[in-house]
Amino acid sequence: INFSGRFSGIANDFTAFGEFKTRLGRVITDLNMKFDPKGYPSYKGSLKAYDFNLADLLDRSDLGRTTLSANITGRGLVINSLHEQLTGNIQYFDYNGYRYSNIILDGSFTNRLFDGKVRIDDRNVKLNFDGNIDLKPNRPVFNFDAVIRGANLHVLNFTKDTLQIDADFTTNFSGSNLNNIQGSFQIEKVRLTNTEDSFVID
Repeated sequence: INFSGRFSGIANDFTAFGEFKTRLGRVITDLNMKFDPKGYPSYKGSLKAYDFNLADLLDRSDLGRTTLSANITGRGLVINSLHEQLTGNIQYFDYNGYRYSNIILDGSFTNRLFDGKVRIDDRNVKLNFDGNIDLKPNRPVFNFDAVIRGANLHVLNFTKDTLQIDADFTTNFSGSNLNNIQGSFQIEKVRLTNTEDSFVID
């Protein structure tokens, strides 16, 4: 890791302003960080990441790289104890072999629970998400409304055939697979479009 910039303050209350260059990518920060008497960190400020390698950072082969800017206020550094409030603009984000662009994020992340809004304005999918997802290891919980328009599932690498979907989702369920799902999952205004026809499903 190479750092150019400055630190100001004392060991348990300082501001880091500068640029970190790592093998994963480049990060620019303007963050104030404090540590309580037990060494627990809290932080507030902004960060920008450029072509950052999320796949290597999180050891996830379905992820790729991202470029983003975000304002963040939070406590903790370990995913099980994170308490964060964040707003961000994601220029691009790689998932499942596709690069999504123009993403706006506004929400909180606490102990694996995301609660907030996500908007994607990509040429191959438009998404408005409002709600929460609790990523518990044993039984995730999904409680959100989502509107999807123009999702080209073939280009997004979800189907082999050319298929576009438009739909409204209302969910309130828990479960990690089809065998343990409990709750409700409602889909409305469904339109499926392929190379030959378009179908509306009520």
